[in-house]
Amino acid sequence: MKSSRWIVAAGLSAQILASGAALAQAKPAGPGAKAAPAAPAKGGGKTDPKKEEPKAEPTPLDKAMEFVKHGDDTAKAGEWEDAYADYSIAWSMYQGWETARGVGESAAKTGHHAEAVARLTLFLKSAPEASVPQKERDRIQAIIDESIKQTGTLTIVAPEGGDVLIDRNAAGKTPLPEAVRLDPGKHEVEIRRGDTGETKFVEITAGQSADLKFEPKAPTQIIVEPENKWRTPVLITGSTLTVAGLALGGVFLGLSFDRAAAKEKAAEDPRKAAEARQAAEDEAFNKNVMVWSFVGAGVALGGTAAVFFATKGSPSKPKVEGTVGFGPAGPGVAIRGEF
Repeated sequence: MKSSRWIVAAGLSAQILASGAALAQAKPAGPGAKAAPAAPAKGGGKTDPKKEEPKAEPTPLDKAMEFVKHGDDTAKAGEWEDAYADYSIAWSMYQGWETARGVGESAAKTGHHAEAVARLTLFLKSAPEASVPQKERDRIQAIIDESIKQTGTLTIVAPEGGDVLIDRNAAGKTPLPEAVRLDPGKHEVEIRRGDTGETKFVEITAGQSADLKFEPKAPTQIIVEPENKWRTPVLITGSTLTVAGLALGGVFLGLSFDRAAAKEKAAEDPRKAAEARQAAEDEAFNKNVMVWSFVGAGVALGGTAAVFFATKGSPSKPKVEGTVGFGPAGPGVAIRGEF
């Protein structure tokens, strides 16, 4: 029975406390009391945009410094290749003294001495004195001096206004203000003008200087031979006359033999004296024509050859056709060709 009474009492106490709390919430606030802030409505009520402050976008330097911090951690662990990769990404995002020291020092550690000299020199020139104590400056200068010993220089002489590419990386325009510092080994150097360029290779030795000269290309000379409008007709005519002369001479040579045989046959018969005289005259005529035909062919051949060699170089390919024949009026020559 005692235990059951305790249970009933505990239940009543809980009801009384709950009722008191409900009355306190329902009781109006006093004159000096402040109302409690209303709870935000469920379902995502709208807020006043004027009271929201937009977050500032990170600058290129902010983004770069994230990689610098990561590079610092890997450098402390002695992982210089990884540190060089992080610092290089930072340098690509922001090229200033803030990112130059890391990439320069890691470049020296990984054998990129020419890059180390360039980046660390920029760092010493650009970093505020208050940000870098003299002891640190001396340390950086020592790295620069050691890297210089591990590199060589290249002087490029080329016509003005050309784009210089070294190992396919832009290095400025000609004339370059100073010699280019490079790591030892073979390097590709290109001078480009628009879509055309000239490429040469050079071997760099540590501690040595090299020169590379790009000569301006001579303008292309186009030799235009004067057009010989008369060459083709002369060659066609001369060639045809030569052929015609030889053919005509050959024909009259045969006719002279024929008339000589007729003369001899007629001379055997006294009654054919007149016929023998006519045959003799025809023979003499044919021989004269034969001789002058061969002479004409020789002259035409010589003249044609002289014209051909004197004007050689003009692309002329004449097409010549010559025909020798006999008609009712005697022998004739027909000449056809392309002029």
